[in-house]
Amino acid sequence: MTLIAHLADLHLGYRQYGLIEREDDLYEVFEEAVNKIIEEHARIVVISGDLFNSPRPPIRALYHVKKNLEKLRSRGIDVFCILGDHDLPRRAGEYSPIMLFKDELLYHVNGKIVERESGGATFIITGLDKAPITASDRLREIAENLSKEIQAKPGKRIFIAHVPIHGISGEFCLDDLPAGCDYYALGHEHIRKLIRKDSGLAAYPGSIDILARDEIKEWKAEGKGFYLVDLSGSEPVVHRINLNSIRPQEIFTVTLEEAVEKVSAWMADQQKPPVIHLLIKDREFEPRIVYDVVEKLRSQGALEVKYYKAGSEISESFTSIARLDVSRFNIRDLIARTAQDSGLSEEEAKLAIQIYDEFRKGGADALTELISRIRPR
Repeated sequence: MTLIAHLADLHLGYRQYGLIEREDDLYEVFEEAVNKIIEEHARIVVISGDLFNSPRPPIRALYHVKKNLEKLRSRGIDVFCILGDHDLPRRAGEYSPIMLFKDELLYHVNGKIVERESGGATFIITGLDKAPITASDRLREIAENLSKEIQAKPGKRIFIAHVPIHGISGEFCLDDLPAGCDYYALGHEHIRKLIRKDSGLAAYPGSIDILARDEIKEWKAEGKGFYLVDLSGSEPVVHRINLNSIRPQEIFTVTLEEAVEKVSAWMADQQKPPVIHLLIKDREFEPRIVYDVVEKLRSQGALEVKYYKAGSEISESFTSIARLDVSRFNIRDLIARTAQDSGLSEEEAKLAIQIYDEFRKGGADALTELISRIRPR
């Protein structure tokens, strides 16, 4: 039996809330994941995009990736990957940072088919990088050709991709992935999901850490980490592996008067200085009082305290909409149609969707980073 570790959306190099501690947290959880992969005796690792948070990651991110890939390689563990939207170069002719490790420490399987023998079984591994919406038809053509090739090969078939569950305006998505695979190792969705696809299983392991406030509820209920997959039987068996080093985050809906007492009692039980999100119920309050509460919580051990007015149309309603079950309500399609009805150009519509995607993944901090990337120099 050969176990496969499936990770996605690591976003290494992301400095959430501008805190170096949060950047370090991602390196720590990545190293814990690698150690658990070794402990569980997995023989193959697949990374389904967004290994890095930027196509120009900090040197520290490159260092931690190199160190951990070398650790896996020293145990004879093969690593396969594709590029997510955060890994993709922003300019024509530029390289993705994974080029530093390609073929020596990991295998980039974009449009390729790789066969591996392990544990007496044959694994057929292929995949596609994330691409702009304008390239969707080309991706469908490549996927169709890959489907014909892999179905002609005996073995367990794995397809790696970084795709949304539902696309907009003809975007390449889950439904476009070729039939005939046993396991679809997917990234892009930060919340864990398992979905039947044809005779196989499509799996999103979710982000490796809490990258947005609206991921906290899911983390508390199901944890964060990666999947360990057994393909030795007729059906894939997926085990959820949770990571213990994730820095706690919590949301408190409180008045300013009760905030310190309630939050302090919770913080006393935490292993690490937590990130606190205050939804303030007071109808009216002075900024000075909020500042005093925030500083008191920081002095008592909070790493960071973010605050919002409870019921805010922007901070709460939009965040809730952004995490609706898209199988029931396709927000990206709604944005596209609204943009079209409003007379926006195709490029402007794409930007609106990109803004939504970035907010959905990483909240206000991700939007700030997006603006810094696209702002004219």
